[in-house]
Amino acid sequence: MADDAGRETLTRTSSLEQSEELQQIEEEITCSICGNLFNDPKTIPCLHTFCKCCLEGSIESNKKMAVDVSCPLCRAPLPRDEIASIPTNFTIKRLIEILQKKKKDKMASECDNCHIRWRNSLTTKPIKAGTEVDTDVASASFWCVQCEKCLCEKCLDAHSQWGEFAEHKCIAIEEFVRNPKPVLSSAALQLKELELCKHHSKALDFYCKTCRCLICHYCTAKDHKVHEYEDKLTEVADEEREEVKHITAPLEEMLERVRRAVKELENTEKQIEVEGEANIEKIRATYDEVHKLLKQQEEEAIDKANAIKESFKKRNAAQKDEVKFLQNDLATCDEFRTKILEMDRTRLLLTYSDWVKKRVVRLKREVDSTSFDPEFKAVDIVVRCPEPVEFINNLGSEMFDVPCLQNCIFSQYAHIVKSAVRSSSFGNLLSLQPAKVDTTDQIKVTVILRDRFGFPVTDQSNDLEIYCNDKDEDFLQDPVITERSNGEYHIWYNPKARENHSLQVYWKEHLVNYEEIKALMTVRNYTHFGQPAKIIDKYGPSNMTVQLSEPNLLVKGPNNEVIVYDHSTKQLVVFDKQFQYSHVIGETGDGNGKFRCVTGIAVDRNGYLYAVDCVLHCIQKFKLSGEFISQLGGEGTSGDNMKSPFSLVVSQSDELFVCDSDKHSIKVFQYDSFAYSFGQHGTEPGSFNCPQDLALNNSEDQLFISDHCNDRVQVFTPKGKFLRIFDTFPGVVFRLKSPFRIHYTPDGHLLVICKDTNCVVVLKEDGTFVHAIESRRGRRFSDLCGVVVMDDGQTVITDKSNSRLVVLQ
Repeated sequence: MADDAGRETLTRTSSLEQSEELQQIEEEITCSICGNLFNDPKTIPCLHTFCKCCLEGSIESNKKMAVDVSCPLCRAPLPRDEIASIPTNFTIKRLIEILQKKKKDKMASECDNCHIRWRNSLTTKPIKAGTEVDTDVASASFWCVQCEKCLCEKCLDAHSQWGEFAEHKCIAIEEFVRNPKPVLSSAALQLKELELCKHHSKALDFYCKTCRCLICHYCTAKDHKVHEYEDKLTEVADEEREEVKHITAPLEEMLERVRRAVKELENTEKQIEVEGEANIEKIRATYDEVHKLLKQQEEEAIDKANAIKESFKKRNAAQKDEVKFLQNDLATCDEFRTKILEMDRTRLLLTYSDWVKKRVVRLKREVDSTSFDPEFKAVDIVVRCPEPVEFINNLGSEMFDVPCLQNCIFSQYAHIVKSAVRSSSFGNLLSLQPAKVDTTDQIKVTVILRDRFGFPVTDQSNDLEIYCNDKDEDFLQDPVITERSNGEYHIWYNPKARENHSLQVYWKEHLVNYEEIKALMTVRNYTHFGQPAKIIDKYGPSNMTVQLSEPNLLVKGPNNEVIVYDHSTKQLVVFDKQFQYSHVIGETGDGNGKFRCVTGIAVDRNGYLYAVDCVLHCIQKFKLSGEFISQLGGEGTSGDNMKSPFSLVVSQSDELFVCDSDKHSIKVFQYDSFAYSFGQHGTEPGSFNCPQDLALNNSEDQLFISDHCNDRVQVFTPKGKFLRIFDTFPGVVFRLKSPFRIHYTPDGHLLVICKDTNCVVVLKEDGTFVHAIESRRGRRFSDLCGVVVMDDGQTVITDKSNSRLVVLQ
């Protein structure tokens, strides 16, 4: 009996050893990613094995993060998209099957609790010969998930009654075999991890102070044997509790701060929502206002188009009636001619032959003198509509209160309205005495405010301010701002010193003028001209100068440059403000940047240069450096609006006023397109006979036109409304004769070149005669073609036949 007990003891001891071996095997065939036994094990090239599903998940995660696909353990590179080609590890798969079978056999054989009780009996009491050994180890029927032990029914009752194991989950072995890895709740897993050593599955009864972690009895003898550890967990816990309290003391205050921050952010979120909705409503209101303005603009344009259409229809109907009446006369005469030419109408032919011949001659004269072409082309009745509104900047802001400063218009020169100027002892320039200021001096600046849609900004005179930008002290005395219609403001002030100065105009702290407004107090005394101060007859680099052969037109640049057209070389020659040669623009020929016959040049407020070519029928635009920019008209131009341009002037709003000498009219271009025209052939006021040149005054409310063959200068508004005529002057024998070129000076005078008398007539803006600059000893002129007054008062004249520029002081 004792022998049987010994054999059974050896058998069970061997079984225990086999159980530990199975546990080691189980660790080897467990996936390092999911922690379960391998499911369809795949061995990758680096010889590591993973579940197929775990490997696929890892590869997919790497792809999403745009990193290289690699082994989760050693980071060896893996080929992309070749999971199906990775071989299955059948050896591990077979080991899993064997392990599961052995576990099932073990579970079905005996209870672990009974087995442990039997093993403990062996170690506490040695077996003596002839002693009976209790071999009652019951078969297992249940599995404890937390303890991972097999239990018989008797041990299960004791297990469930023991308070420490009362919450453990026990299931039937048959169920566990079907699902060998039951899913534990997170709470049970955490409890298990806290109570048992993850390396030895033993109770954590010690605290390692070196590593600051809980360890089991085996850990003290192996990994932590040289460390300092403590078995009185309660005392260690008390120390840690006090330290945690001390360190976490500010936690409540921080939590309160964070709560307040969250509350503030929530309030800010609500405010953002409210402000955002208000901004959206403001944008909607803005668009509604824009729609209203566009509708109003549309109605105005349609009304204008209807009025033009009806006017043209009436005039066309009158022309049609006249032509139809002539048609009836011709038809009647032709019918009578047919009758009298018949053979049996001899007497009738002899009676009416003279009458028929005279009738045909009269009708031919009427036909020759009648224009059968329609007076109006389709392009003449097109109404130029404003460009559609573009919402680019500042949506939701005060779009209708803030002017679009690029659309604003301002006088390039301040206009001297009143002046108590006296000539100096030298007789050619004003005496500049800042200490002696005449309070009758008064200067006017004109500003036109427009919003970003191009509409006039009115009732804003209180927000306009003017400053002098070249003096530290207050230069302006009592500025007064008056408002006229369509957003036009006149700024009046008396200067405190008689010096040239520049101005800046602000609207609500926004600078309106991007270029200087110049107030030229150095007004020229036009009644007194001395000898020529400088003669310019050559140009070009110092080592290769060229003779100035036929200087013709003349214009002043934005920085007081002088640009002259040399008719012989077909080039524009540019001199700087010291009259030193700078460069040439253009050359002879057809095409962009080339000239055949330039008859007009002008410079706009941005410094761009315009040149009219009457042979090429176009206007070319250049940078002052000479770079070609664009062309208006020329070959292939539809209509006759650019068939005969002769000269031009550019307004501050970039409108082009073009003199058409052949058509005896003035044509206006806006945005590089024909806008309207005014004038016709005739001698009555408002009509022209070969107009030659034109000029705008500083405030751009008057347009002066030299009516060459009518021997007069006519004054219009820029819209074409006739104002007055300058031809004779009260108390002066001199009168205008064949006025050719015309120039408006910065200080408000009008210079008119008269071809027949070969002189320059100086007039005030109201037409008052001032002086005539004539050819005399010391300044013999021959064929004057251009005149311009510089900012410093010097007057430059092109003396064409003498091949020179003459600078007068």
